[in-house]
Amino acid sequence: MLVEASWGLGESVVSGRVTPDRWSLDKATGKVCHRQIATKMLELTLEGIKSVSPERQQQPCLDETQLRDLVELARRVEMLFGTDCDIEWAWSEGRFWLLQARPITTIDGLNRERVLAEEIATLKAKAAPDGTVWSRFHFAEVLPTPTPMTWSIIRKELLSGRGGFGHLYRDLGFDPDPTLDDDGVYDLAFGRPYCNLSREPLLYFRGFPLEHPFETLKADPRKALYPQPVLNPARLDWRFGCGYQSRFPC
Repeated sequence: MLVEASWGLGESVVSGRVTPDRWSLDKATGKVCHRQIATKMLELTLEGIKSVSPERQQQPCLDETQLRDLVELARRVEMLFGTDCDIEWAWSEGRFWLLQARPITTIDGLNRERVLAEEIATLKAKAAPDGTVWSRFHFAEVLPTPTPMTWSIIRKELLSGRGGFGHLYRDLGFDPDPTLDDDGVYDLAFGRPYCNLSREPLLYFRGFPLEHPFETLKADPRKALYPQPVLNPARLDWRFGCGYQSRFPC
């Protein structure tokens, strides 16, 4: 069960005006599986948009007791409809108020399997022949779940070799591989950006003889949280040596 909440009226969440707090909950037990507390700078009130006081900006909108009550409310609503539901609610006067509920009809089993198959096929096409590990770090922490429009712009204008990242690394004396001109080193998987560790070393130089070994990371996925590339002479390209010497003369 996914819960999103922010200070003030819920319109700010529905419209995307603010980034809400998010909790992933076990529907059966109400246990919090994951939480992401946003910095909430603004809130929508009956008087209009107001700034959130500094002490409330990073304070969770709901506590554990409220989350358990919300899970129980959601269970009762889904029992009434007999299916998963999208629920809009409000907390006021010390209790939850149910504002709207509707069955989720677009994510049936068939659609879920189709979307899963499409995502896997897309990632397979982006994977290296000897295997690829995708890691959620750095940029993924700043933009955890971009909208399709946001990702389309960010991917092209910022993350690609022709975009901001490429210009930044060239200004620092690096020479990003041309294969990154369009794709960069981040891929979108199930709506979340992940760093493609097969391509990440190419951000520095074409033919860069460093890699993130697939088998090592597969054996211990925790190492992908803070990945450290290792030397692989087999990846060395003659253009790396020429480009390095031309940019950093000895």
